[in-house]
Amino acid sequence: MKWTLGLAVMAISGVNAGSAMSRPPKDESMPASIEGQCFTKYTNHCEYYYQNVKYEVPCKANAQCHKFFNKCTVKINRRKPIDQQDPATCS
Repeated sequence: MKWTLGLAVMAISGVNAGSAMSRPPKDESMPASIEGQCFTKYTNHCEYYYQNVKYEVPCKANAQCHKFFNKCTVKINRRKPIDQQDPATCS
């Protein structure tokens, strides 16, 4: 009985440690959000700059993204690389 209980505790703690290790660390140097510009030439997307490098993300589906040169906001997920952020909101 003790052996089974010990094995179960090891398995549970191993799962918890593994899931915590699989999440990438937060990059605290990145801002919480970045302002960008909406473009509609081929697809509705938001262009933004981070450390003088241009990046693009799609816009969330809303009417403002269809208007050329509107502002957009990219909410930064610090666990993702800067070039793989979630869709932007437009205003």
